[in-house]
Order: sequence, then structure tokens, then C-alpha cells
Amino acid sequence: MNITADGTYKLTEGKESSEGMVYISGDLGAATLVLSHGGTELTDGDLEVDTQYHVTHGRLNQLDLVVTSADGSTDFDVDYFIGN
Repeated sequence: MNITADGTYKLTEGKESSEGMVYISGDLGAATLVLSHGGTELTDGDLEVDTQYHVTHGRLNQLDLVVTSADGSTDFDVDYFIGN
């Protein structure tokens, strides 16, 4: 998924598992990213590019990526994978 603007983006996968992996690549510009589910932050602090995040989240298959302060240089990709 390519992201260039503020918003809450739904990261979904076609199966359920108790853990997943999120990878961010590209240019965040001034944007800050928070990974959450149901309003609960799942990582300790803001996400960074070229970093893989392993998240244990219970039996769900949707996470929220909240993007704030995006600017004209914000252009990044998000990959989300669910474990088995």
C-alpha cells in the first residue's frame, strides 16, 4: 500500500493469526506513524522507515496505521504480513 497523506489506513490480511509483521519503506517526510488496533497503540513510539515491526495482537486480521503531519515529500509503502 502506498501512502502520501494523513489518515487512518486499515491494514488487512485474508487470514487470522495472533501475530503479524509490518514493514515501512520510502520517505516519511514530516509524517509520524502509529500502529494501533481499537485505539490501542501496538508499538512503543512512532514507526520508522526501513524497519520491520513484529506485533503480537491476538486473533485479529486488521491493524490501523495512523498517519499525521504528512507533507509534500511523504511517499512511503507499507507491507503487512500475518503469521500462520
